[in-house]
This record gives sequence, C-alpha cells and structure tokens, in this order.
Amino acid sequence: MPITNLTLTASYTYLEAEKTSAADISQPQGARLPRRPRNEVYVSGSYLWCKKLRTTVAAKWVNAREEINFGAPNFDIEDYNFVNFAAEYEINSHFSIFGRIDNLTNEHYSEVHQLVFVGSRTVDSGFPNLGQALYGGMKLRF
Repeated sequence: MPITNLTLTASYTYLEAEKTSAADISQPQGARLPRRPRNEVYVSGSYLWCKKLRTTVAAKWVNAREEINFGAPNFDIEDYNFVNFAAEYEINSHFSIFGRIDNLTNEHYSEVHQLVFVGSRTVDSGFPNLGQALYGGMKLRF
C-alpha cells in the first residue's frame, strides 16, 4: 500500500514441472508436464475513492505451454495475457452494487488445446476462452 487507499499486488511464478511417474505412457520420464506454463506474471491495482467506490485493474501474462500431440511431436500453445476491470460502490454498510469486465481487451486464447485428426489434416478444437464478458450485481450484507 504505497499510499492510503491504494493496494498494489504482483506475483511471479516459475514452474519447472516434469514427469516423474511411469504410469502415463504418453510421455517419457523426465519430460516437461503438458499445459503447465513455465512463467506466469500477475499484477493488480485497487483504489478506494471517497470511501465508497473501489476500482480494480488486474492483468495476467502466461508463458507458452507444451501440449501433447498423440502420435506426433508435442507442440507449444501460444503465450496469452488479459486485463480485467472491476468496480464496487458501497451505498451503505449493508448494500453495494458491483460490476466487472473480464478480458477487457478481448484477447483470444485457450488454456488447453486438443488436436483432432480430420482426414489428412489436424484441427485445433481446444477450449477457447469466452472472450470479453461483463458481470454485474448487488450485495446485501446483514
């Protein structure tokens, strides 16, 4: 909290995950585990305006991950990043309204990919993110 009412958060994760079990035959022992990013960065800033309105901006960057391609060499899933924005206004100590926008920049990415073979070509039928999403609501506390 560098100044009153401002909260800054940052985190960095470095992950060196490798296969240690012989149970899964799709990868050799010691191979990097699929779908685990090596680097991940998260930052956020939140400010409370006039003791009533809190706004928060958060961003996340995820490094490329390796995906299993059964019967062929593994492939990399691209890096991705996104920005979220949220706001909450406290009307009184028992009632507040809030809203948020996830993926503010409408980044297109998939956390998990799945390759499907259609005839002689490979089609990526992964699990894409939902795109930009807007949420809102009310909180009642008693």
